[in-house]
Amino acid sequence: MVGIDWQQVVKGIVLLLAALFGVYNKNKNAWHSLKSVYIKVTVASQVIATLFYPWEIYMDDVLEQLLREEEELQFRKFDEETAWQIGCHLVALATNEGLPVAIDISRGDHQLFHAGMKGTSADNDEWIKRKTRVVYRFGHSSFYMGQLLKSKGRSIKENYLLDESDYAPHGGCFPVIVKDTGVVGTITVSGLPQEEDHKLVVRAIREYLAQET
Repeated sequence: MVGIDWQQVVKGIVLLLAALFGVYNKNKNAWHSLKSVYIKVTVASQVIATLFYPWEIYMDDVLEQLLREEEELQFRKFDEETAWQIGCHLVALATNEGLPVAIDISRGDHQLFHAGMKGTSADNDEWIKRKTRVVYRFGHSSFYMGQLLKSKGRSIKENYLLDESDYAPHGGCFPVIVKDTGVVGTITVSGLPQEEDHKLVVRAIREYLAQET
């Protein structure tokens, strides 16, 4: 049976209502307000979704979806040129949408791309380091690990004896997976709510891979 992503359903309903409200009131800033509403309902939609969807099943579906992303978004090769193209694409997305994010792409200990958009600070760079350590430690996206721990009701300290000041199981770092090789690097974004950080990275990778085919 195909699972229903209730979180996305709730988001869609809220966004539609916000759009209709903006049009009805002839609000010139409707779309700006709509974007603000979208970010603010992310957490609320998770809560509302659980009212319609049993928690264990909901979390199982979330984790399965995140693992499918890792299976889907794999590279034939990953080099400096790949990192540059994806990094520039992320910068373009952030610029066009006014997103205050820091962007980092690394292969092992070698940093291949780094950029900080307006509104970021050194704190974002520290978040990037902590998220990246999670991916190299577990071989999964930092968002997956955070959701896995959430499903167990445990912290990374409780489950793996790792200090969260060094390891941040929060969304935004995605493993660079080369087919028939495994994890060779990371692509990380910091600055938005963690789910939005994750989705921005996934979007950039998916669009890059799509234009390769």
